[in-house]
Amino acid sequence: MRKRFTMKRTSITLLALTLFCCLGPRLFAEPPAPEAALDGARLYEHVRSASLEILVHGRLDGSGWFASEDGLVVTAAHVVWNRVDKSEGSLEVMSPTLGRLDAQVLCVDRGHDLALLRAKVGEHKAPYLNVAHDMPAPLDDAFLFGMANFRHDVLIRGSVARAATTFEYFDKEQSYVEMYHVSAPSPPGTSGGCWVDRRGRVIGNQSGFVTLDRVGVGIALVAPPGAIRRLVAERTGAKTPTLGCGLEELGSQSVGYIARFPARTSGLAPVLLVPGGPADKAKLGDTTLITAIDGHAVARRDDLLSHIVARKPGETVKLTALAPDGGKSREIEVTLGMLEELTAPPATVPATQP
Repeated sequence: MRKRFTMKRTSITLLALTLFCCLGPRLFAEPPAPEAALDGARLYEHVRSASLEILVHGRLDGSGWFASEDGLVVTAAHVVWNRVDKSEGSLEVMSPTLGRLDAQVLCVDRGHDLALLRAKVGEHKAPYLNVAHDMPAPLDDAFLFGMANFRHDVLIRGSVARAATTFEYFDKEQSYVEMYHVSAPSPPGTSGGCWVDRRGRVIGNQSGFVTLDRVGVGIALVAPPGAIRRLVAERTGAKTPTLGCGLEELGSQSVGYIARFPARTSGLAPVLLVPGGPADKAKLGDTTLITAIDGHAVARRDDLLSHIVARKPGETVKLTALAPDGGKSREIEVTLGMLEELTAPPATVPATQP
């Protein structure tokens, strides 16, 4: 079995950084998003004023945006999680309106690749963006603002490509992230940047992009607005249940592998098991085909993962598994782990991502 598509985070892949001069701090508060659509120039300035660049140990590593006038910042979890410490200057944000500010991580939601920061804005009021209540509809215009390959203040246009969220596997984090798709380029450096609609409302947060043979195919992976609203409102991290493995649909495998199971069989093969994780402890493997969870048949990843995320870490699920080459089906009980505890990215991320 081989994985045809991989998901790549949009963190920086270049080796050089030219810092830019920004405006000095000043009092500034952005009004709520307008009720009517904005023309291009007004939309650009509305989003630019609240957008940020994220510096980790002085290095420009991603994008973000103000979610409140008192300095709450939203970015992608992989930009900051397990990469910053308590030392001065470990984490900073660069604002076109308030300048360079120290920041700290408040909490993360790894199941949606989101992080909430607090920037030290002092007595100033930060310009901020409102978050939409609903998912955008397919073919709606969507605009990504961020720092693309060290190019500052870039606004990228795309269109919504899914009617609902799905789950994408991130190799480095060894985890699934709930996302929706936007048809658009999303270059390295835009991770954590906001996707907005014509009214300047946030409709998603940039996380990664789909690649084929390490080349982007023009599909961006975007965290949904509902998850962003929850994180900003509750200001607490998530506890994401996980099986601790990847999953490959039987229909994506070779004809020879599919032929090892009865005709018209559907299911999911566990792959990339996290050592010591729930799937590993239950002795699942890529010669086992999961055909049901708690009595519900599964054919696609979303069938199983939507059931998993509705549970809590520590709860037990019952998987129906089928062995190849005429093997009998069996029931396997698996106790779900917590994603935030099970896996972690390296403490230092290489300058060049694979």
